[in-house]
Amino acid sequence: MDVINPRVIYLDNLRSDIGLKNLKDNIYNLFVHYLGIDIAPNDIFIHTNHGKDSWYAYVNCHEEHQAEYVLDQLKSWDSRRRTRFNYTSICAVSQSLASGYKTETVRKKKSRKKPKHKGGEDIDYQNSFQEENFFSAPLSNGFQNSKKSKDPVHGIYLEGEQLGNETRSKEFKKGGGEYIKNVMKKHVSKYVCAFLNSGEEGTLYIGVNDDGYVEGIFCPQSLEDEVRLHIDEAIKAISPSVFTNIYTVKFTPVYFQVGVPKENHKVIEIIVHGTGDIDRLYHSPHGVFLRRDGGVQKLGVAEVQEWSVQKHQKKIQILEERLKRQEDMFEARISHEEKEKKSKVCVVM
Repeated sequence: MDVINPRVIYLDNLRSDIGLKNLKDNIYNLFVHYLGIDIAPNDIFIHTNHGKDSWYAYVNCHEEHQAEYVLDQLKSWDSRRRTRFNYTSICAVSQSLASGYKTETVRKKKSRKKPKHKGGEDIDYQNSFQEENFFSAPLSNGFQNSKKSKDPVHGIYLEGEQLGNETRSKEFKKGGGEYIKNVMKKHVSKYVCAFLNSGEEGTLYIGVNDDGYVEGIFCPQSLEDEVRLHIDEAIKAISPSVFTNIYTVKFTPVYFQVGVPKENHKVIEIIVHGTGDIDRLYHSPHGVFLRRDGGVQKLGVAEVQEWSVQKHQKKIQILEERLKRQEDMFEARISHEEKEKKSKVCVVM
């Protein structure tokens, strides 16, 4: 008997010309970085299809709502286009990606006769089933998704979900009203500048209130390109230049509950990747900012100069330590050579 596993996704018409490792890496990149599904590489099983031109794969999403979300994103060319993933990296040439739930074969064991107690009463044994399943994921009773939950769900946000407090790596802005038109570019420039100067990864969340609760901001699909353009313009105004590989922009849909979307509401995430130790401060048209716990600090002229002095002193200290190590190594080598010379003299004598 065939049944559907609602946690495991089936992908077909996959490339066979790039090798197993590259294909698995590309599928993992799609699920984790573009669909927001938290899986591990060993959740992906690729079948080489007995040497045929195209391969297929199974991906264990672990949760029904996550698998449902993935299939919704992959169901058509238009929905796949919105994910902004390069599907030619996984899909065979001249073929379209096919997706669905994994079908599993369930074999019913032969029923055993019911033995009797000495008193003559029947013992009731339930018939057992054995799943022939590569992924040991239990099947659901189908009612799990009907419960409203505020627990994190990968790939979406739930209205009222709590994202924690503002920290050095998180800044929340509720948005609303004319925020996108009048305020967003200033905030993006200010907070991205602060994250860059802190050297650590940080995210500006737009559509989350000051207490960390998700509300979402009205941003239909037709507006996303314009919003992305405003964000790019705000970041281009920062000096020195901030290249596109340093930041990522995501539009994550907001749901009232799993399966019930809050129409056209998103959380806009501007993710700044860690820059590490920087040689000079980034500055925006609105000033030079540094990230502090739960906020930002605007640096004045004296503070910028002090930062530069400390940076210069740190460089000098590093160079002095490096020079000291080289001198120690040189002295050790000279000492070793002198000992070898004395040893040779003693042997001759």
